[in-house]
Amino acid sequence: MYSKRTALTAAFLCLAFCVSACKREENVFPELPGEPEASAPAQETETTEGETKSIKTLSVALPYSDDTVRYLSAMFYMKRSGTWDDMYSGADIDLASLDGISTDFVITNSEVPSKGADLVTIKSWDDNGSVPDVFLAQDCSSVYSGGYCTALNDYISDSEYIDMSKIYMDALLSASEGGVFYGIPHYSSAVILLGNSDYIPESGILSSKFTNTELQTYLEDIASENEGGSVVPFASAYKLAPYISGSFDGDKAYSFMMCEEYENDSADASEVLMSDIEYIGGLYEGGLASNTDASGADPVYARNAAVWLETSDNIGIWSEYFPGKLYILRLPCADTANPGVPYLEPYSLCIAEDSTDKEFAAEFAEFITYDVDAQLLIYRTEDMSGYLPVIRDQGLWDEVCTDELFGNEAYIYSQIMDNAVYCPAGYDNPLYRNSFEYLAEFFTLDADFDPEACYGGN
Repeated sequence: MYSKRTALTAAFLCLAFCVSACKREENVFPELPGEPEASAPAQETETTEGETKSIKTLSVALPYSDDTVRYLSAMFYMKRSGTWDDMYSGADIDLASLDGISTDFVITNSEVPSKGADLVTIKSWDDNGSVPDVFLAQDCSSVYSGGYCTALNDYISDSEYIDMSKIYMDALLSASEGGVFYGIPHYSSAVILLGNSDYIPESGILSSKFTNTELQTYLEDIASENEGGSVVPFASAYKLAPYISGSFDGDKAYSFMMCEEYENDSADASEVLMSDIEYIGGLYEGGLASNTDASGADPVYARNAAVWLETSDNIGIWSEYFPGKLYILRLPCADTANPGVPYLEPYSLCIAEDSTDKEFAAEFAEFITYDVDAQLLIYRTEDMSGYLPVIRDQGLWDEVCTDELFGNEAYIYSQIMDNAVYCPAGYDNPLYRNSFEYLAEFFTLDADFDPEACYGGN
């Protein structure tokens, strides 16, 4: 079966890549050597001869506070100028010291949601002639197709920040098509199952790794112990269908809805998809799944759902909605020997098509994504619960795994990230939108299943 990973890896390796290059401590360090003056917002400075020299400016749209962007800017400047002291790290550097650094550029931030800007927002920027030089996008493929961002091959091919031995290659490949790279995956969230502990069966919570059969038995136990009630063992189970293809064939890591596999061998892909549909259909036919409770309400919001599909970036919201009652499960496997296929939603940084300094913009995007100190600082100063990094670094993963809500699960994911499949992350992506709309309709109307409908007729 055709593998996107193989094809795009081959294309990527044709580029002339230049291979470059703890837990949080609340220590306070003295000021770093370097420029002691406060950052000047001016766009021009006077030289000794009275001439003016322009200061480089960069506009960004990141899901971070202005403080964090300012710290990242100072760190970026110090590392570029050679004044960064390696005895410090992003986890323990005194933030006041970073505030004391005067840079030779100005970076301004327009904050966007953690999932990034959608096409509506980006189009409004474009209409106003104000697309930021660097921006986080929900789906960079759609942004590139719309002409709002630029191809990055020339900028990442000789990047000093991208070390192929320290990045998750499939993450980078997820923001490319046919050898063209149009985004820099900045972080990702995991597709997971959430459960309401009010409806844990007497047999107990499922283990950290469980099979499709065990999940079905678990749901049957919930149903049998709540007969006559309004409990929905699995709410909107159809949402699980696109993610369990790998569960039925643990030797393959399928792409989202197996689009490439379907285009290459529709008969083979259809067979696997039909296995998915049959499994999910059995949950509905057995009374183990429903999209609404008896009153017609969404069972998750009504707190009548026992299990439902979510992404880890929303773990904080649901923990507040189900205080003290929420638990987390990974997706099921075909068998216990299967290490599991993490399905991750990437959120990528794009460089505006009309940016006047794409090279500098791309360098900053690469720095805040692939520099370990930059990542440690972000996880230190921002609420990154449920988000997973795109680089291999034990100190960074140690920090990620300290998260109160998602730390234990993050540790498991850190062991299997090389198996990950990266899926589109929102309704800007036609494949994602068509798949879920069609599956919802299929399980509502119980119509004949046509895999082509999942791909919008492609």
